[in-house]
Amino acid sequence: MKSYRDTDTHSNHQQSQSPFFALGVRFFPGFVFMVSLEKESLEKVGIIAQHNTWVTDLSVASEPQKLENFDGKHDFGLLLSASRDGLLKLWFVSKSGSAVEKCVCQGHRDVVSGCHISSDGQYAISCSWDRSMKIWSVGGQASGEEMIGGRVDKQLSSMCVSQDDRQIFTAGGVRIDLWNSHADVKFSFGEYSWDPARHQDWISALSFVPVQKGKEKYWLLSASWDHKVKLWDVREGKLVREFADHKKVVHCACASPDASLMASGGKEARVIMWDLQDGSKLYDIPTLSKVNAVAFNPSKYWIAMATDVGIEVWDLEDKTQIFVEHAPPLAEHIPWATCLVWSVFPSCNECLFVGHSDGTITQYRVACT
Repeated sequence: MKSYRDTDTHSNHQQSQSPFFALGVRFFPGFVFMVSLEKESLEKVGIIAQHNTWVTDLSVASEPQKLENFDGKHDFGLLLSASRDGLLKLWFVSKSGSAVEKCVCQGHRDVVSGCHISSDGQYAISCSWDRSMKIWSVGGQASGEEMIGGRVDKQLSSMCVSQDDRQIFTAGGVRIDLWNSHADVKFSFGEYSWDPARHQDWISALSFVPVQKGKEKYWLLSASWDHKVKLWDVREGKLVREFADHKKVVHCACASPDASLMASGGKEARVIMWDLQDGSKLYDIPTLSKVNAVAFNPSKYWIAMATDVGIEVWDLEDKTQIFVEHAPPLAEHIPWATCLVWSVFPSCNECLFVGHSDGTITQYRVACT
């Protein structure tokens, strides 16, 4: 089965040897997709949602929902957004660009730095600079009531949640905390100054590595201001390896859907592609500005990047830029692209949502060119 790692070396040769290549079929872990002769790219749908200021994080529910009289009574998706205005907002969204605000979660006293919505769309989780982690009820007729919350002694800068929605990780300072669903911290690592594995400066981002069937590796990525990305074994609470080639602050890191590659970016105008399994650096992808977020497409060999001047999407098979949108060189007050997420629900199939520093959320969709 072809993996993301195969896109790095001799991918065209490998495909040409397969009888499926002649039939127009390409492999992806767990799926089979028909290859179109038309080239695909992104097109801008438009601004679909708004906060009062900087959008810090976005999350989508993986299971489709239903709502009468919304975009032709079709299934819709749920998009959760966090912002520096201290709010969480949940939106009904569709691939046509329709968006309706479902509820607002109010209760944090400072910037909401991270968010996650459960796969079934029933619960939302958030962390904040007010040092708290909160779990909210957002399903059905719920209007965003806080269910439970917990506090620590550090401003929380980032969070991520396991695929089964049971394990919650937050980053505060150089420490990573594991919470349970009762909002209790069960374990911390990188806490003590004598620990040689811990980060030496603030952790800027956390990201879970997708669990692969049969391998049962529970790994977590952390990016830091100390110019490094670290890979942790969640079960053991131990460092697996670190990735060190950045020369400046690292803002983001994420793993490919098949857990073969890792991408990281930061204040340098580049994204570094790594072999996640052995830690080796593969190559650089140049960008127009410093990188604030990266995200692998869940069904294509694409990677999207949010930068200070816009967004870029690259095809990892061809190592070519297939879409770019950025502000004019002399433009003033350019809103940064601060976060992004690919859709995983059928109603918004192949859509990209991007949050910006001016509070807007923009939707893009895949289109043939």
